Amino acid sequence: MYVKNQKNVNKVHKIISCLKTLEFKPHIKKFEDRLILQKVIYLLKLNGVDTGFDYGFYIRGPYSPELTREMYCQQNAFENLDSKLKLTPEENKKVEELKRLFGLDPGLLEVAATYGYFVIEKKLSPVEALKRVKKFKSFFSETQLAVGISRFKQLLFRPSAEEIAGMKQEVAVWQKVAIKRLGG
Repeated sequence: MYVKNQKNVNKVHKIISCLKTLEFKPHIKKFEDRLILQKVIYLLKLNGVDTGFDYGFYIRGPYSPELTREMYCQQNAFENLDSKLKLTPEENKKVEELKRLFGLDPGLLEVAATYGYFVIEKKLSPVEALKRVKKFKSFFSETQLAVGISRFKQLLFRPSAEEIAGMKQEVAVWQKVAIKRLGG
């Protein structure tokens, strides 16, 4: 028999608050909704919105059995987005960024979470992580893999102000050439 404890209740409320921001009302009995929820929470964890759930690697990528148990035990709370907890402004910003990059696309979320698992958790090089993702996610197209990994990088590896200034300077040269060729 499973008994709710206060620590898990607090974790669940944080997740539900994230789901509210995402405007995602999951149906726990639907596999795709559970997959989306697992991958969203994992990517948020990697981005600093920690809910306290541990993840391992399973068939469909990073997965938390404890989170799945909570989904079923607190199904009504998840499905009704029943939580009064408010995210911090920083957490809210990170959830909004994830929403902007991925929406609720289960394929992109699965690819990104799997790539993140190999790069962050297993500390593999980007090339080796890509090889592993291709091995475990061979049912995804090259395009889906490229987009999922690219969006993961956008989510977690933001350039510094100095790097952005350097990129703008580099692009400015190309823009001048383009304008000149177009007769501007």
